[in-house]
Amino acid sequence: MKLLATIWLALMVSAAALAQPTMTGAGSFAVSSVIVSLTGQGDIVSGATEWHSCSNTYTAAYATGTNLGCHLTRNDGAYCDSYITAAGTMGAMVGCSTGGLNGESLATFSSGFTVYSAFAYDQSGNGSDELAETPPKEIGSAIGGVAPTRFFDRTSSDYTEAGPTNFAQTSGTIVWWMYTGTTYNDGVVDFLWQQPQSGSELSCQKSSGNNIVCGWYDSGNDGRVTMAATSSNWPSNSWHLWALRWNTTHTDLLLDGVVTGTHSSAPTITGIGVHMLIGAGGGYPPNAFSNNYLRSWGFWPSYISDAHLVAMTGLGS
Repeated sequence: MKLLATIWLALMVSAAALAQPTMTGAGSFAVSSVIVSLTGQGDIVSGATEWHSCSNTYTAAYATGTNLGCHLTRNDGAYCDSYITAAGTMGAMVGCSTGGLNGESLATFSSGFTVYSAFAYDQSGNGSDELAETPPKEIGSAIGGVAPTRFFDRTSSDYTEAGPTNFAQTSGTIVWWMYTGTTYNDGVVDFLWQQPQSGSELSCQKSSGNNIVCGWYDSGNDGRVTMAATSSNWPSNSWHLWALRWNTTHTDLLLDGVVTGTHSSAPTITGIGVHMLIGAGGGYPPNAFSNNYLRSWGFWPSYISDAHLVAMTGLGS
């Protein structure tokens, strides 16, 4: 009997550990009684306009093993697309320039070569695929314990363009997974992303004055969250889920689902017709760049709650 009781208890603990968060309303979530093997950000909050990642699936439904993640190129000129596997990770090569490469794993495709992530497909289904990364960025060794399947790998003069998407929504949330490889007080301009237009922008950056500045700016109307960078709100050498969200009363910046800064008045929102620069800013074309690593990036035309962002954080980078 003791043995049976021990086995039963172990099974109950395992089931609880595998249960995934599910939406229950605008401001809360609960643990499902059903064991789910895979959850994406879009399973927690649906309706994203864009979701880009080589390996982080938007939804469990997208992870069929036949939907595309990224377009990869190799230093010998060969190229392939990669699937998102049923486990939600980067899968086999497909649509290759040479038929013999189809079906190869990333490890086989890259063996003896340098492989670059050229762009990522939009997993939301809205067709806002990334434009080619400029220049394509090498998929290198793991960063912060995360496998080398990211596509927003940032160094000087390296960036990707998204959209153009109409971010001029009454409410909105931009979500991105970032490994902050820089320090909070280094005095270097660090653009994470920017949609710039003369006199207006939607952007997020750390300034040369070591301030974090994120949100909407329009013709002198500054609705951006502005705060001094610290080791707490700009943590170095670790992956975190970042989010900028706004509505008709304020704008928030969040780290792992926790608000780190707020602009407590309504932002002035304007339509901007150019592409979103991811990993760059300072104008169009860009003249300032990020020095961090962004693994995934997405936009929802809604104000995502703290609880839902905490749930997204729980999915891991």
